[in-house]
Amino acid sequence: MFVAAIILRLIDITDALWLDEAFTLHFLREYSYIGLVLELPVDDVHPPLYYVLLKPIVTVFGTSELALRSLSIVASAATVPVIAEIGRKIHSRQSGLIAAIVVVVAPYQVLFAQEARMYALLILLTAVSYLTLLGSISQPSWRRIVVYTVSTFLLAMTHAFALFVVVAQNVTIATILVSRWISDSERHGVADIFSYLQEESLVVRWAVSQVALLTLISPWIYILATKSSNQEGARTFLPGVKELFAPLIQYFGPLPFSALNYALAVGIALLILVAILVLFPRLRGAAVSPSKVGSEEKSLLQGAVLVPWAAMPIILPFMISYLAIPIYTVRYTAPASLGIYLLVAIGVTQINRDYARIALVCVLIVTALIPLSGIYMNEERGEWRQATNHIESNTDATDRLIYLTNSYTEPNFRYYYSGDLTVKTQASPEAQNRLPPSVKQSNSVWAVFSYTHGRNDEIMNNFNDTHLLVGCEEYQRVVVCKYNSA
Repeated sequence: MFVAAIILRLIDITDALWLDEAFTLHFLREYSYIGLVLELPVDDVHPPLYYVLLKPIVTVFGTSELALRSLSIVASAATVPVIAEIGRKIHSRQSGLIAAIVVVVAPYQVLFAQEARMYALLILLTAVSYLTLLGSISQPSWRRIVVYTVSTFLLAMTHAFALFVVVAQNVTIATILVSRWISDSERHGVADIFSYLQEESLVVRWAVSQVALLTLISPWIYILATKSSNQEGARTFLPGVKELFAPLIQYFGPLPFSALNYALAVGIALLILVAILVLFPRLRGAAVSPSKVGSEEKSLLQGAVLVPWAAMPIILPFMISYLAIPIYTVRYTAPASLGIYLLVAIGVTQINRDYARIALVCVLIVTALIPLSGIYMNEERGEWRQATNHIESNTDATDRLIYLTNSYTEPNFRYYYSGDLTVKTQASPEAQNRLPPSVKQSNSVWAVFSYTHGRNDEIMNNFNDTHLLVGCEEYQRVVVCKYNSA
């Protein structure tokens, strides 16, 4: 399956970079290794690990689309055997196999594998963190807890939403410890939970792990909190109930028609419900000693691990979006996808007949393969390559200047533009309603409109007093116009 994952992720891998990918390259070029660790977290919204790992790859193999996306490809494919092993440990080999198959073909996973962004690495490190967590729960030891702490620290240094994974894992540990205390108190008459916790070998190790983890990531938490408090409406979108359930569609689809997406969401929700109904009766009353590994321990782990894993990276940012600052984005909930895949896999295994289970797995595969073609043929990812080719092919001797109406698009433009014209960018979004003096005074200007939030016509009117429109070409979200002096 690893080979199949690599193949699916290499198809059309040289498609053009999109906006955020170009910023990845911009950061790699602008910052040293020390700068990526100490300076970039202050300037960017994401922690530095992904950039630190990608920089040596780019240094050795160059800045082609394949080189920039290679880390994501490997990380996404490596998630397949890790999730299979988690499924085996937590439920059964069959559940792990089904979850791994979904990871191989899911468009959500393939899309992240084909992006020079940190999401594929975030998903892999989430899986690794949970795999080490399972080892720490089943056989607590200082060596295992150190491995867990290191892997989870790396996870936290990949994306801010990894903090929700840490919260989910603490809920898991709390649930397991309380369940063990209830079981032991019924069997041996333990007086109170505090006495029990003093004797529980997992408690001290887990407490030390979380204190160490909090200490290591506290500088980043401070930076994140400061940036969030200073953020005035950068995201104004408040998610609704539809967005809360959108991950069920995005993780497995989406399909071309709304009715099919509705059916997909209902089907996935039913499989998850079946899994939860199976898991929680086993969780209630389960009694497992820290050193015992067996069916009882698996029953306890199933609900305590999977439900918080699948729910909290979605529900917590949704709640924060209403209580504090809007941060909810389906893309950022990526860590929850693996927990949901495992719950769905367990739901599938509850079907008694082999042929029905195989048929349902085939339905999941087909459901994934339909939108995959859309990812491979996404014309929007080629918009900047097409726009720059148009300018280079139609530049004449009188042309001197290219004007980008949004400075945020400059890394994308410069990555594909190989001409000699001077590139001028708008200083700030607030200045889009007036032309820079150099643009006003130029006899011939190529204007590139993109990410102007529906203000193209308004900005184009700024040229009317000084220039005449020669013509425009539109490439998905990028509009290229040629102006000559009036």
